[in-house]
Amino acid sequence: VIVILAIGLGVEFTLHFLVGFVGSIGSRQRRVILAFENMFAPVLHGAVSTLLGVIMLVFSQFDFIIRYFFLVLVALIVLGLFNGLVFFPVLLVILGPPGNLT
Repeated sequence: VIVILAIGLGVEFTLHFLVGFVGSIGSRQRRVILAFENMFAPVLHGAVSTLLGVIMLVFSQFDFIIRYFFLVLVALIVLGLFNGLVFFPVLLVILGPPGNLT
């Protein structure tokens, strides 16, 4: 179960930003800026809403749930958010496809 959630959370943040990047016109830098303007709020709201859904697991009476579900899911949310809003945009500026129109 946790592996499927990890894949879904990892793809969610990156894919939102990628859609904003691909749908923009201009150079790589301009497209990243436009993707931030259009997709920063939805990605951040998605992370916060997912975190709010996971936060209830911290009140579990079982250490197993806290250790293997809550902590893992919080780490996945933080790493996915870092990947989608910091690492991936830098990677797109350096290696992303050039724009068709300037």
